[in-house]
Amino acid sequence: MKLVTIGLTAEYNFGSPSILHGMQTLLHTLCGPDAEIVNYQSTVPTPQAVSDLGFVTKTNSTDYRTLRKAYQTGKGAPGDLELIEDLKSADLVADLYGICFCDNLERRNYSYPTMVARKQKHQPILFLAKKMGKRVIKNTASFGPMATEYNRKSAQFAAKRLYDRVCAREVQSKIALTHAIGKDAEVLLSPDTANLMPYSPSPRQNRVGISASHQILKQWASPEGYIECMVSLGKAIHALGAEIVFIPNEYDPNKADNDTAVCRDIQSALAAQDIPSAVLDVERMTSTELKNEIAACGAVVASRYHTCVAALSSGTPVLVLGWHYKYQELLSLYSQTSWLISQDACDSEKLVSMFRRFWQLREENRATIEAQIPLVRQKVIDAGRQLYGEIV
Repeated sequence: MKLVTIGLTAEYNFGSPSILHGMQTLLHTLCGPDAEIVNYQSTVPTPQAVSDLGFVTKTNSTDYRTLRKAYQTGKGAPGDLELIEDLKSADLVADLYGICFCDNLERRNYSYPTMVARKQKHQPILFLAKKMGKRVIKNTASFGPMATEYNRKSAQFAAKRLYDRVCAREVQSKIALTHAIGKDAEVLLSPDTANLMPYSPSPRQNRVGISASHQILKQWASPEGYIECMVSLGKAIHALGAEIVFIPNEYDPNKADNDTAVCRDIQSALAAQDIPSAVLDVERMTSTELKNEIAACGAVVASRYHTCVAALSSGTPVLVLGWHYKYQELLSLYSQTSWLISQDACDSEKLVSMFRRFWQLREENRATIEAQIPLVRQKVIDAGRQLYGEIV
């Protein structure tokens, strides 16, 4: 069995490799250890990013017209011809991108030609796979909110023209997508595939991991700033005698917007008050090493989704500062919905007060989370049987 995966970029973002690791676990569970994954992305991955994945990641950034011509003529760049051969021999193609058709992330004026052109630019392999008659799956993802015409029409186009089956990772995502594409369309439901990412358990440390986010800064709507709230949190953690370690989730050094810069800003503000902390050197870590670090924390405070997934799926209690309904539904899977503060309802007093209660109850919460882990894993596997059932 051979699966071609697309939609993710393995380097500089913990979410992507965590989904890829989970996909490998899912595929081997469903199809056995001989099942093959070939992952394609538009950039050249760093050796560090793919060193622990266990399957090949290839690069193809050619536009759709060039790929289509190579497919029709049998002539083209070696990389394009290799991609075409991989697609020909694939049993299935899966788009793994994690959040789509979301007004919070993309707002544009709608025109059909522009929308199609953008999709062909960003997902040329997807269009080629459909032209070749391949079955294409939209792996579990968040959808919406999509009040804008652009995102609604994009969802309708994708459901009709690009995907044979679609899976949402939240009830709210399923509702939003179904509302956009029609109530008769089937949308499956599954927890995020990254819940299956393996890790190596190690002794818990008296340490709080803080997964700060540049994305939440863009969504933040509370009167008191995000940085200020996180500094107050750091002071409270220090007062309880726990260590502070910052966990960047998205960390491309070539981009001004990245989590490492936000973590450094909070770290500097804490240092000015003689409060020590560390920032994980994630650029020099594999994704497996990063999940192991998260799993070793006594607790995590997170504003990044896949840090939350990594923590919960390894039994680590999480307090979330979130901006999307995906956080609420993830916490509900592990019976942890009490530990969420929205980006529009946070201040230092509320955050610190909640954290103190959260810290006191961390062992009780851990026991609850650990009881839910096998149930969540089974939900992912059961949904995978439906989603990939045609090849299993």
